[in-house]
Amino acid sequence: MKRNTVLIISLLLIFGCETKTKEMAKSNLPKDIKNIEITWNENGGMLFYIENVKFTKDSCSYEKNIDGAIQHANFTISEKQLEDLYSVFVKNEFDLIKTYQQPVTDRGGSSITLKVNEQNFSVSNAGSSFIEKEYSKNYNGVESEILKLTKEEVDKQKKEITISFDETITNSEQKIKLFINRDIVFDEQAFGGFQPITVKLLNDNNIFVVTFNITEENKTVLTEKSRLKNILPELPNNGQVILYIDENGLLAFK
Repeated sequence: MKRNTVLIISLLLIFGCETKTKEMAKSNLPKDIKNIEITWNENGGMLFYIENVKFTKDSCSYEKNIDGAIQHANFTISEKQLEDLYSVFVKNEFDLIKTYQQPVTDRGGSSITLKVNEQNFSVSNAGSSFIEKEYSKNYNGVESEILKLTKEEVDKQKKEITISFDETITNSEQKIKLFINRDIVFDEQAFGGFQPITVKLLNDNNIFVVTFNITEENKTVLTEKSRLKNILPELPNNGQVILYIDENGLLAFK
């Protein structure tokens, strides 16, 4: 009984000390902004995927690299938008977020850097760097606001495009799927047949991949011939793209 009592008291003391230490920590992020730069980047680890965004008072930039195909967008945001974004860093006490190191192999993830009034604060949740569980809500709160604002601004620069399929594809006995920049946009089986689809894309270097579901001995397999890939370097002015398979068996556009 005495041992249990001593153990409980010890645990309470340890918890109390940890709580007190956390309460004593105070954010040093400045209230007034003279100059500011916010960057976020993500990498896919083993996958060739890199995404970056940068916010400043004068200009903002976005870049995505998928398998070597680079897309980019430049834009500007208002002073209030930048101040609102910075307020999320303050609210979540970004400078107090703690990480720990753990050896891993080929782990992707994201990192955020804040430069404000000549002070630099950086937090990484990628590779061997992990966010301590206690601060994961803070990191996620900042990251979600960055991604929300990025999507809003990048989407404004996307163009609407209608994609159709040539008979060299529609006559195939296999069911096809179409992926653009790794996102599935068409599934013949789910759609119940072929029909034109409309999507919104950035203007440059969109990766198109068509997969053919080939069944062998009641199993679906993918071979080199069942996955065709090509990059559309620039969207056509008329907003129309027809996919077909050329005489060399390669995916092409017209």
